[in-house]
Amino acid sequence: MTSTNTLSLFILLQILVALFGVVGNILVLIVIFQARDILKNQTNFLIGNQSAADLFSSIQLIFFQVEYFTNWPSPVPGSIWSKLYCFFWQQRLLLFGSYAISTFNLTILSLERYFAVVHPQMYLARSRKRLFSFMGLGTWLLGPVMQITFIVAHVYYKDGACFVRPSAPFIGVAIFLWDYFIPVGVMTFCFFRVFFKFRTLARIQGNWNAELSVAPSSAAPSSAAPSSAVSNEGGTTRAATTSDPASQDVTEGNNSAKTVTGNTLAVPEVNIPGSARKSDKNKGKSLQRRNATLTILIVYIAYVICWTPNQFGFLQYNLGGSIDWHGLFYQIELIMASSNSGINIVIYALRFKTFQTGIKKLFKCEGS
Repeated sequence: MTSTNTLSLFILLQILVALFGVVGNILVLIVIFQARDILKNQTNFLIGNQSAADLFSSIQLIFFQVEYFTNWPSPVPGSIWSKLYCFFWQQRLLLFGSYAISTFNLTILSLERYFAVVHPQMYLARSRKRLFSFMGLGTWLLGPVMQITFIVAHVYYKDGACFVRPSAPFIGVAIFLWDYFIPVGVMTFCFFRVFFKFRTLARIQGNWNAELSVAPSSAAPSSAAPSSAVSNEGGTTRAATTSDPASQDVTEGNNSAKTVTGNTLAVPEVNIPGSARKSDKNKGKSLQRRNATLTILIVYIAYVICWTPNQFGFLQYNLGGSIDWHGLFYQIELIMASSNSGINIVIYALRFKTFQTGIKKLFKCEGS
């Protein structure tokens, strides 16, 4: 049990964290909308959706904490406002719902990065890319499902007062699975696959660099590999093969050269005007894609660190355990969970050059 002064200090700290989340997420949204490609760039769209959910939760958190220091007048008992106050405010429906929206949107972001890296051809289909935008918008309906279900099933209003019926343990387990375990499981799967894909691509790139260290002029088809051939059409030297197409590794937007496994001789394109420029452009896109994916990976790791203590604490409580609502450990859990909305902003600022440039441009405009 913490003292009143210590509890007040934790509440003030939560207010500061929430204020940082409000200001930071507003800046993120401004920078993204200034980019003007939010509807074309799925990653930016989903990051903007994430910031909108985090902004909503940060604003609510400020009001909830300020309520501790003030005596806000309660609605007149029996009025429609009193009922809304019971279901939406006292039970924290909108706050926990916005946390769930943020979690589900991060899951969609992880899936978007998974398909962009592991299944690039499938990802490049325009209809598939648009699907992620619709899924991101759908999180605003799907995320709070368990919170709404709990309110409908267990909260009731009677004689001007708000009551909560005791719930079975499986309800708490269902909320834990829906809000935390399933999303984290999906995100973990996505990033494990992304990690192995990056490692495979790095190994292929290493083999490619090793082949380039040998003089290309000495390269010729091997008689032991009859299924391979080198053709020269229109001044373009390339590798041809009759091996299984599934063994080929094709990366998004890279048409200047292909490294094909199996009975294949990989030969770089030569004497093509502008091929070096195209290669540099493809390398830039690949680096940008990798940076975006690693950024979302860091956001995922931050989420797991910030939310795991709180989620497991409530799981044991719903299974019959106890929580000291004014205890030190619980207050630390709250600080960690609420800080997640602000931590994302710091990650974007450190990882995204576009965000850094947008912030500099924004403050320069304000100063002029």
